[in-house]
Amino acid sequence: MRTIFLRFSFPVFLFPVFVFAQVAPDKYFVSFTDKLNNPYSVSNPSAFLSARALQRRSNQNISINITDLPVTPSYVDTIIAHGAAVLNVTKWLNGVIIQTTDTNVLNSIEALPFVSAIKSLLPQPDVLPKAFEHRDKFEKINLTKSPSAVAGNPTYGGAWNQLEMLHADFLHSSGFFGTGKWIAVLDAGFEGADTIPAFANLHANNRVIAVRDFVDGDTIVYAHHYHGTAVLSCMAADVPGDMVGTAPAASYLLLRTEDAATEFIIEEYNWSCGAEFADSLGADVINSSLGYTTFDDPQYDHSYPDMNGDSAIVTQAADIAASKGMLVIVSAGNSGGSPWHFIGSPADADSALAVGAVDSFGVSVAFSSRGPSSDGRVKPNVCAQGLDAFVAIPDGSYVYGSGTSFASP
Repeated sequence: MRTIFLRFSFPVFLFPVFVFAQVAPDKYFVSFTDKLNNPYSVSNPSAFLSARALQRRSNQNISINITDLPVTPSYVDTIIAHGAAVLNVTKWLNGVIIQTTDTNVLNSIEALPFVSAIKSLLPQPDVLPKAFEHRDKFEKINLTKSPSAVAGNPTYGGAWNQLEMLHADFLHSSGFFGTGKWIAVLDAGFEGADTIPAFANLHANNRVIAVRDFVDGDTIVYAHHYHGTAVLSCMAADVPGDMVGTAPAASYLLLRTEDAATEFIIEEYNWSCGAEFADSLGADVINSSLGYTTFDDPQYDHSYPDMNGDSAIVTQAADIAASKGMLVIVSAGNSGGSPWHFIGSPADADSALAVGAVDSFGVSVAFSSRGPSSDGRVKPNVCAQGLDAFVAIPDGSYVYGSGTSFASP
């Protein structure tokens, strides 16, 4: 992986300036020019970073810099005073995601001296949304066959092969279950993850550190979609004889950043906000089985040349997250058999560990997205079982699912 070089002059991201002459999509990213007049200071980071986050930086000799500094609060207050609703604030991108349908409000905000640009985050109203594009296939297993009958260590049930392939059984036998580590899972929802047996120990031991929904602006994450539930089970499941995950004793932050019903560029900004939240609380690892290539509105589409480790917003956020000392692990994507073929973002990030999929024998599968990145780096970085991976779903049962979404965790 290449060394990350960060520049801290603002604006960090430049967008076209335009005049709002008609009613337009209602969500926008407002980027700020600077972080001046800020009551916070990099010399007093405990005011905006947890003790755990600071300790992680100290352990890795990572200094506090301007990207850690919160957005200037008065800038946010002024945006609100001009009539816009602020949905999310992002210090790494130095701006806010707002909602308004009033073009006068947009024009007045654009004229503010600390606003560098405004970018629309939703398509025009006549653009129809696509379905959730991960294409992870789920197949019900025959539950009359006990998972404990699977060859190998019966403790792991149906998850034995996917864990043994990574020698997770050796790590567990050596006492490494993820104890004391905080893993942030950025996904589309965790339907049923608060009730099913796979996570009973997780909740009984109060190891869900935080939940946050960056799509709807609340803490309702045990809904919306089952994708995050299946991903989480690959790590956190702890039912000996049925399923045990890779890190059953770790603690988790469950963060919804993806709207499964649509594919809009705003989700990349949500991802950045989720990663910032994880960083500020002190997470050690980010696992994200999300990737972005094309969108419901083609004007926002990425191209393969964009997969260069620098272009996509979510890729930039992943690199910043890694620069804060978190291990960022992401799925390579499921486009191997499609015209796109290549990895998506943030799998192209210089400092993210991109994970491709293999079958139970370690052979690459057709749907797993291919590298290299457009600037010639080897991607994905590693592979794990993603074909017929054993996962838990919201009704409490277990299924075999396929996708790099399950290789990553």
